[in-house]
Amino acid sequence: MIIEAGNVFTKVVEATKQEKIRLYRLLCELEEEGQALCEDGVFPTGLIPFLRECKFDIHGLSLRFPDLPTIDDNILETRTLRDYQSRAVIKSIINRRGIVQAATGAGKTEICAATVAHLLRDKLIKNVLILVPSGYLMEQTYLRFRAFGFHSVCCMGYGHKYKPNKIVYVSVVDSAYRLLMSESSPIAKVDALMLDEAHHAPAKMWSYVCSEVDAKYRLAYTATAFDDPEKYCFDDLLLIGLTGPIIFDIPSVELRRRGYLAEPVVTLIKTLSKGIYSFYWQAVYDSGIKFNYQRNSAIASVANSCYEGGYKTLIFVGYKKHGHIIARLLQEHYGVESIFVQGGKTTTQYSPSGKIQNHSWSVDDIGQYVNNRERVIVITTTVLDEGIDIPIINVLIMGTGMKKYRRTIQRLGRGMRPKEEGEENKVYVFDFWDDHHQWLESQSEKRLKTYEREEYTISGSVAITEEMMGMPVIIDRKLRLPQDEMKKIRKKPKPKADPGEGK
Repeated sequence: MIIEAGNVFTKVVEATKQEKIRLYRLLCELEEEGQALCEDGVFPTGLIPFLRECKFDIHGLSLRFPDLPTIDDNILETRTLRDYQSRAVIKSIINRRGIVQAATGAGKTEICAATVAHLLRDKLIKNVLILVPSGYLMEQTYLRFRAFGFHSVCCMGYGHKYKPNKIVYVSVVDSAYRLLMSESSPIAKVDALMLDEAHHAPAKMWSYVCSEVDAKYRLAYTATAFDDPEKYCFDDLLLIGLTGPIIFDIPSVELRRRGYLAEPVVTLIKTLSKGIYSFYWQAVYDSGIKFNYQRNSAIASVANSCYEGGYKTLIFVGYKKHGHIIARLLQEHYGVESIFVQGGKTTTQYSPSGKIQNHSWSVDDIGQYVNNRERVIVITTTVLDEGIDIPIINVLIMGTGMKKYRRTIQRLGRGMRPKEEGEENKVYVFDFWDDHHQWLESQSEKRLKTYEREEYTISGSVAITEEMMGMPVIIDRKLRLPQDEMKKIRKKPKPKADPGEGK
């Protein structure tokens, strides 16, 4: 098969009938929602290594790779690269495209920044676009690059607009999308494209931006490139096509053995809830997770125990209403302060006095709040699932039922940052065994398999965990909010009027 390879797409110039049939069966039969990986003999360039693995005889490869670079471990002003980070930079520069898969806490931002610094030093690129999934992550990446010694950095999104003649552009994907929709978009011709939390890339807006940016360096960074590590699906091949295959992988277990990450200790708590007899998913989730007073009571009581023991705790919930219920239980029954980090930059502070106050807090504001207290409780929706560097967290409570391998790993990564000198290098994880419906129990089983696959320590009982933590863990399943308050929380907001309606 003879091809003509470009930065984004590759065209099949000549192929036998058998090769065309094999290519179609391999790439086109996985078509999803009208998207195909190969149309009229054109496919994403990142799939070339994958096709070679599938025994395609490919010729005419026009991509040129640079010579082995000289790596400066002190190229970043405030960081010295670790040995595996230096190896990742070398792989990135030589391959020009590909996925750097590194466990949460491995320093993916440092690897990305060091790669950009070396490319700029050797005059291989003039500018770079870094795509991120959220405003929090955009702000954090911008601040980190500034701290590393990059002075020509620009944010795009959440009130920040494109500025010409910058070297590093850090953008949320929807802002880059809108800019690319305009004629002669200035970011379409950047020399390097970097994707942070790259597992989002198969989403339509992400894949459009990646397809329109004709960058010669295309690198992706994520802790979990594929949701099922054992087999490829359409989204996996699309990610590979947009960026390239995995070129560097440093697993969590290796970093934990070397002391770079904390060791998770997982404790599973039975909810002891009544059985749910429904086969409508939203009703099962609402009754079994979101509004299950026994389960929510257990979450609040465990969080209070950890607070009393002097731990910093992070609670994950799936919905805003769920987060407000947990915060109100802590406030009303225990007189404990907590903050609830929601979407955008909204953070709700629940004070022991009963006061509830909304703040527009940045990443730094949340960090200062956690740092300035010896013990703290932070509740969050998916906004803090990935990428955000939260200061030292000792306890994670998985308040939301889920089954996905990737999401479980991402959330646990929030507490796996190495602890301060003199502290035990462990993070205590409290999860729930939801056996009150077969769907929920199946999700619990899949989470347990994820913990076992990642070689986390599984505690045999709450009593063993208490001994390890040196404090009692109280599990109270009887706490409830007043009915009137629950009605307000459960009440659905009125639908907004159609913009076309009016006077």
